[in-house]
Amino acid sequence: MLNIDDVNMEPTLSSFGWTVGAIAFGGASALIAGAVLTPSWRVDATEVSPATPEQIWVWYSDAERTPNWDHLVTVRAINGPFATGTAGSNQGTDGPAFPWTFTDVAPNRHYTEVTRLPLASLTATHVLTPVANGTRVDHALIVAGPLAWLYRIVFYASFEAGIHEALHRLAAGAAQGPPPSDRID
Repeated sequence: MLNIDDVNMEPTLSSFGWTVGAIAFGGASALIAGAVLTPSWRVDATEVSPATPEQIWVWYSDAERTPNWDHLVTVRAINGPFATGTAGSNQGTDGPAFPWTFTDVAPNRHYTEVTRLPLASLTATHVLTPVANGTRVDHALIVAGPLAWLYRIVFYASFEAGIHEALHRLAAGAAQGPPPSDRID
């Protein structure tokens, strides 16, 4: 079983401050320092839901309604079964749809999807762990690769806010029934 702690991609000395400092000294040094100092970064969120893993999985599986509770996504498509190897895409509020592939799926337990970005990858992990009062839900967004430092500057704030908001809506809503047909604000 995948455990969120098994994905070891913690930022090292590659803090955002180091990257910003390098940018202040000029473009070439920013590219070199950014690529060396920020090989990966991540945002994490955890909530305990009164819902069962099966109830939460229904929400994960309903691609059409994902934008109603995950506001980082305006359109989500799964092009086949919810299984390892299946491809799909997410479109955010700005820009094109980004294709991804399920790289590890264990129904009602966990799934991982990977998006290839120019000179980086975005890995989204979703782990469901039964606990005494429901289900612990762990989500992580991990960006790795030579341009991870640049994606951190562009996306970190929206990813940090968005992952917590979406997970809260999922954790609270899944215990109430199927995903909503209208957007949750």
